[in-house]
Amino acid sequence: MNTARLDIFKNGVWQSLKLSKNESIRYNAIINDIGKFKTREISHSNTFSVDKISENIKILDLELFNPSRLAKALNTKYEARYYVDEILLRKGYVVINNMEDSIKLNFIDSSLSLTDIWGKYTFKELLNTSTITKPYDYEQAIGSIKKYDAPKDTSLQPTQPVGTRGYKLCAFPNSLNFIGEKFNRNKDDNRLSGALNPYQCRPTYNAKAILDLCVESFGYTSEFDESVNVEKLKKTFISSSNLKGDELENRGVISSDFTYHAEGARLYNPPSWVIPNPKFSEGVTIGAIYQDVFEYYLNDSEYNRTPTSNSISPSSIPNWVDPFNLYDGYDYVGDYRDRNTILVPSEGDSPNGKIQWICPQIRKNEVQYVLVYAIWKRSDGQAGIMTARMDTENDTSISTFDYWIDRKQFQSKKPSGAGDFIGVIATYRSRARVSSDPFSSEGDEYYIKVVNDIIVSKYWVFPPNSVQVKEETIPQSVVTFDDAGQYVSNRIDLTFGAPTCKIKDLISGIMQKECLLLDINKNNGIVKFFSYGTYVRKRIDGIYKDWSKYLLKYENIEYNTDYGNEYGKVNQLSLKNPYKGNVFTYNLNNSNEDLKYKEFAKNELSNFKDVTEVFKVQKLYGEYYLEMSAEGQSMFEQDGVLEEMRQVTYDTTTPITRYIKNVDKLVNVNFFNISDSVKDWYNVINNSVKVTASFLLPLQEIKDLDLSVPYYINDLNGFYIIEKVEEYIDAQTPVDVHLIKVETANSSIITEREIEISGEIT
Repeated sequence: MNTARLDIFKNGVWQSLKLSKNESIRYNAIINDIGKFKTREISHSNTFSVDKISENIKILDLELFNPSRLAKALNTKYEARYYVDEILLRKGYVVINNMEDSIKLNFIDSSLSLTDIWGKYTFKELLNTSTITKPYDYEQAIGSIKKYDAPKDTSLQPTQPVGTRGYKLCAFPNSLNFIGEKFNRNKDDNRLSGALNPYQCRPTYNAKAILDLCVESFGYTSEFDESVNVEKLKKTFISSSNLKGDELENRGVISSDFTYHAEGARLYNPPSWVIPNPKFSEGVTIGAIYQDVFEYYLNDSEYNRTPTSNSISPSSIPNWVDPFNLYDGYDYVGDYRDRNTILVPSEGDSPNGKIQWICPQIRKNEVQYVLVYAIWKRSDGQAGIMTARMDTENDTSISTFDYWIDRKQFQSKKPSGAGDFIGVIATYRSRARVSSDPFSSEGDEYYIKVVNDIIVSKYWVFPPNSVQVKEETIPQSVVTFDDAGQYVSNRIDLTFGAPTCKIKDLISGIMQKECLLLDINKNNGIVKFFSYGTYVRKRIDGIYKDWSKYLLKYENIEYNTDYGNEYGKVNQLSLKNPYKGNVFTYNLNNSNEDLKYKEFAKNELSNFKDVTEVFKVQKLYGEYYLEMSAEGQSMFEQDGVLEEMRQVTYDTTTPITRYIKNVDKLVNVNFFNISDSVKDWYNVINNSVKVTASFLLPLQEIKDLDLSVPYYINDLNGFYIIEKVEEYIDAQTPVDVHLIKVETANSSIITEREIEISGEIT
């Protein structure tokens, strides 16, 4: 009698599907097929059938005569629970495989939902997807590398570790050469002694951070067994396969401009424009000094002014306080607060590019100069704002005024305690003209009060109109390079250099390199990384389960040492395209002429390349370090830091006194100094026997199955690793279990080889 039951969650309730007669879900549990060195597998289930009857068709919304709804149903994934003898065996998901005489379904273990997600996103997408909630310290780390400030006139600061974890997410700058022959050379094709051009560096990403972030971002906690060389993971870094940046016209620089009318945004309300001791001379054309604020609106009509979309009014800012000294030393009142006098630059406070004010100028509205103030909210949330006056440059002539600011001042002049950036206010100073001026009727009328409210003189002012504002900037998401391979932008989104392969492939590659295993436990929310050495240690520590009484010892028991075609009598481990001599060689010393292993096997990490060149380069104070070159998605190890180097650019031709400190020194992965987990893997191949035996296993044993502990089986004379539980049905049905005996014999390892240096630079 079939005691299995499958419930799916639909429309807010659990509903039971009617399984086909004598049909059960055949549950599989697998930790990894050791014969498949280059892949990692975890638990999964086979296809099973349910009857094509009205109850099941209705529950699954299989409207056979409505093609669109049928197609939707065939693409729906339902949360599911699988019961045997009323015991909840597994949680997971059900998807429809196909429909023929019966409805064929796949039951997907809930732990596989994580690997499904890993198969959908690249690591770069994970960093840039705001809808995925990441741990707070990683959010902070990602935020800092997405807005990495790299001005050409300031010493750069290396990226920092993630919170208190003790390792970085991203290593930048670093000592690696990804750009070729121009790296660290100036325009004269010389390399300055002890110098580094950080603007030619490319980011690399930490393996431990990748594992933690990819686990913790999806609601799990990562756990590393003591057999895992965590310190090596913390020192392992990976580069992207694409470090070319964005190939855009004009190197990604975007120019935008608009024209507005500047009349009316007065610092002083007429007719009470009061200036202490105004400077003017009666009877001459040029009179008192006049100052106003640029207002940003479309000049569609004198009486219907539409504000531009990139401007706001001061009165719209909560807790607005008039900035002191906006008018060159005098306090003021005015209607500028209710006008759109704050320009909100595109890309916010990005330090890339400039903002420019241009206007045709004739004698009657001569502009003396332009003052520009950047404005921030207070970071403490208190009332008021914080301002900083920007340095302006100009190319003004008798016919045109042309002023601009360099946007990098948004960073270099940001006041301490400043919070979110608001925008900029620009004021201009021109001259007022006496009423006898022949152009007076074209201006705005003002009255000057200077003594006891007596009008001394009547003046006209001529606000500049048709003022053009131009912005040049590089969007923060754009990364481009000049002909020397230097970043064009002063602020870099370092996530451009994050690995672009799927998370699943990235994690699999890291695990392959360290010969690790993976167990995802949905019940306790832990993703466990461990090695075959874990079983040996737990055996010694007395941590195991006893399955002796479940063995069907009179059934056929198979013994073999066939670990597949991935191994040879001599095995060579390396990255893809290994650099000269950078391999680890393992001899299967228990092999003999009767074994089926081939003579020689290469196990290269297909996901990661090795370095391509190694040069000996002089440091600042006469010492040397190895500078490595690489191409594409590669793997490296950190070998300390370059404590202090001269910071240069491509245009630097003489030694300078600007220094950069604690640059990550990244070198090739040293395959002589491998982790014990790699040796553990090959020890299994070298020393252990594989066994396939039949068991009668209670439901609770399968429900609580822990594939990271050894199992003792008395009649098999020892402790075993469960490699696979094959198609479990229930406690009354025999199930085949694939086992590997736990041994502790040591391996035979070839001695150290030297890495060859292909060139030397002094």
